[in-house]
Amino acid sequence: MAASSSRLLAWRQLLKILSNSQGTTLNLNSRCGIHCSGTTHEKLTVDPFGSGDKARKISNAMKAYLETAVKYENQKDNLTADYDLGRRHLANMMGIHHDDFTKEHAKIAVRYLMPSGMFDKRAHPHLLEADEVLPHKKKAQFGRDGRPFHPMFYTTKPNYYQFMHDIVQKIQNLDNKMDESTSLLKKSDPPS
Repeated sequence: MAASSSRLLAWRQLLKILSNSQGTTLNLNSRCGIHCSGTTHEKLTVDPFGSGDKARKISNAMKAYLETAVKYENQKDNLTADYDLGRRHLANMMGIHHDDFTKEHAKIAVRYLMPSGMFDKRAHPHLLEADEVLPHKKKAQFGRDGRPFHPMFYTTKPNYYQFMHDIVQKIQNLDNKMDESTSLLKKSDPPS
């Protein structure tokens, strides 16, 4: 708890410094970080574990990732709010308290209130949570300086090429061991 409050304090100090120096409006959002509205497009971050007053630039790749992450979180929050509202309405229509209304109750309520004559189950109406609607986002694959973590990041399929690279290394290791064993066998063979 103390670490999160010190981080929050560091963020607030940074916001105060940046608002005074750049003439922009900065808002602190506890879930997504800093939201900037103003004329500058350069975002700055502070190291929460350091002194708290050193700011450094974020690379373009990290800026793009942060922007898409903020959009994704906002969309997920909106879908979650819509789901909760729909679930509350369904609970109210079915006469169940919304805290006791489970996912199974929602399936039964939708089936009861909106019957469908469709044979395909995917065509039936249903109430989905935000996690089931939105695809899961991958974490950032690069550091704050913009350098990728994976050495084969710039290939089209880094995991595939890494796997192939590992296979080749293992085959070469096996060839070396085989060469060593054959050379030892040749040396140990008595002359005939």
